[in-house]
Amino acid sequence: MKKLLSLILAAIMVCGTLMITDVTSLAAEPEAIQSVSIAVPKVPTKGQIVSPVSDITVSGQEPYTVESAEWSAWMADTSDDLDVANPCVVGGQYHLEVVLVAKTGYEFADNCEFTVVGEDVPNGFVNKQSNSKIEVNIDWTVAPERIPNVDVTLLNAEQGKTTSDLQATVPSGAKYSVKEILVYKYDEANDVFDLYTGAFEKGQRYSVQIDLVCNDKEYGFVQPSVKLNGESANWGSSGHYDLQIQYEFNTSDKITEVEMSGVPKAEKGKSPVVTGVSVPQNAEYKVLEVKWYDEDTGNELQAGDKFEDGKAYNLEVTLKANKGFVFDNE
Repeated sequence: MKKLLSLILAAIMVCGTLMITDVTSLAAEPEAIQSVSIAVPKVPTKGQIVSPVSDITVSGQEPYTVESAEWSAWMADTSDDLDVANPCVVGGQYHLEVVLVAKTGYEFADNCEFTVVGEDVPNGFVNKQSNSKIEVNIDWTVAPERIPNVDVTLLNAEQGKTTSDLQATVPSGAKYSVKEILVYKYDEANDVFDLYTGAFEKGQRYSVQIDLVCNDKEYGFVQPSVKLNGESANWGSSGHYDLQIQYEFNTSDKITEVEMSGVPKAEKGKSPVVTGVSVPQNAEYKVLEVKWYDEDTGNELQAGDKFEDGKAYNLEVTLKANKGFVFDNE
């Protein structure tokens, strides 16, 4: 018997009429592969030799297989080539290219994604070569060993001293050192801090920036806990090896107590009063504004509103210190 073709001619006799009917056999559509997962037993970390390409695999149950895998490496800052047969070094950029082939009955989706077993957020991209073949490119940068804690002591940031008197020290044996100290003086008229050198004058506001640098590239600042004079400090970083601590101080006299009179009260059925609050004549501060708020809604009361029975209200009086004085927050 002859082998059947995909096109079969069927002869059917209906009412004396011979009808020729085409019957076409349709192949099933390939199932789309939306994501792939690759096992890399030894990913690039400091001192680690990466997995040989023969160890880079996928699960046998996956609808695709590894056709080839290839490592390449170079220094991120100089682009000098590295030998992947040697232990990984800090600052090295390691690239893995894996070609995957879909099994029969499957094809790769246009937006196919990839994961690496054991890696939270791998860096890289997928290059689709055809419906049955993709190239997965994965990148690692070997980070330095983490410096968990940074501790700096700043001396002479006070009235009567000068910017040249400032000293910043770090603990003995620290893996980082002070690179530079910069001082900025606040310009109230323009609401900016300008770079400053000179004496710390009374009644002024200053910002000190302490630049730290790692002593060698084997160690780096990776989300450290930063303290200045024993207290948590504001800091920023432009990379693993540099860190900036920001410290503000004021040379004004501190106001430790305040006194007010004429403070209004909430009276049922009456409108909120926002005038009449006064301070002593020789006070180092003045009343800036007075506001009432509905405690339940947090909304500010307006001139036409009335105090209602059974409701709670908050009075907010804002005071502003005179020039040369600041309120003591302690």
